[in-house]
Amino acid sequence: MITRGCSGYLRQEFKEQELLDEVTKLRYKGKLPPHIEAGTCSVIIQEFQLWRGIDFVPSKTHATLRWSSGDPMGLISSVNDSQWQIVDKKKNHGKTTGVSSSFMSAKGSLSVNNKKHTFDYALTDSSPPAKKVRGSQRSSIISSPLGLTWDKDNYSCGYDSLLVILFDIWKDNPQAWSGVLRDINRHCALLSKGFNRVIKGSASLEQVRDTWRNVLYTLDPETYPRGTHGINVAGLAEEMLKMTESIASSQHQCSRCDYAEDPINDKLTYVLHADGSTKHSTNNWINNLSQTTHRRCPICKNKMKQIVFYNEIPDIVILEYPMKNIQTSHNLEFMTEAGGTKVLKLRGIVYHGGYHFTSRIVFSKQDTWYHNGINTGKKCLREGTLVNLSNDTLKVCRGRDLTLAVYAYTF
Repeated sequence: MITRGCSGYLRQEFKEQELLDEVTKLRYKGKLPPHIEAGTCSVIIQEFQLWRGIDFVPSKTHATLRWSSGDPMGLISSVNDSQWQIVDKKKNHGKTTGVSSSFMSAKGSLSVNNKKHTFDYALTDSSPPAKKVRGSQRSSIISSPLGLTWDKDNYSCGYDSLLVILFDIWKDNPQAWSGVLRDINRHCALLSKGFNRVIKGSASLEQVRDTWRNVLYTLDPETYPRGTHGINVAGLAEEMLKMTESIASSQHQCSRCDYAEDPINDKLTYVLHADGSTKHSTNNWINNLSQTTHRRCPICKNKMKQIVFYNEIPDIVILEYPMKNIQTSHNLEFMTEAGGTKVLKLRGIVYHGGYHFTSRIVFSKQDTWYHNGINTGKKCLREGTLVNLSNDTLKVCRGRDLTLAVYAYTF
């Protein structure tokens, strides 16, 4: 029995236990969604909150612990797993070594002064005296990609879903990507400048989004409206990467002999749309670009094919293939003129469903993160590594279907 009150930290811990009890009950009854997988307590609670909402309170929660929209619990922040190891006391000459823990205390709790046990505060929200973090500990902590908070007055999920991916790509090498984006068009140059301000702390990613959105609204208010109207995210991607000059060519070639005509300019852009002839994988798709032609070879009279290719291998490509039986390749491999390859890695996927867009972000080191501006806001939820996600998992994310896949070069 608690008779002398309950600290904010302890109350928060009890609330989290109530949610974990509910998760256990639903799993036992077979009613828990499959995407809520085993992991650390904080990850399970966060996934459960994203599914049921942050205001959900289990029915058997005691009245003194119940929360509401007026007294919210908030979305739990996930903490990355830390490696455990057995301490060899002989090598440490009897000294006690701090052990990293995946537990994250609630805000407001007090640290316990215990001479027998030490706790690694690098993974908590507490603020004990400053302490240097060893290199091995620092490398084990993976920071979340920067998310975007959804604008409920002017629905922004279409913009959010693309920008969180593009910003994550840009921040890997700001100097290189700033040059690439400046050469594409004014939209990309504007975004690059905005991203630089975000890194310096002089602007938020939401401000960058809203500035760009105002530019688009001024250019075409019907296509990029304000308020609760939706947009075509593939069209948004095309506008973002639109070039004023031709970046590709097409060439008629005989499918039997060596006859080939001179290349001509083609309308191919950095955003490609799948049609009925697109099969197999995205890598197969990008390496077999062609157009239908009824022409016949003037030499052997055999059918000709019209192949399409980029004049220079791009640094970024966005593919649209919703509801298509196409496997999402982890890499796109382009053949160079010198006989080598240039690889573009999968860096993000945009999903759509229920009149809302969400994203899956892929770090350059292949860690995957989930972003939903309504629920996760400026943070993202870590899912695991790309290699462990099946093609079916990439096609559907939390009930929403794949719409776009973003590939980019790693400088």
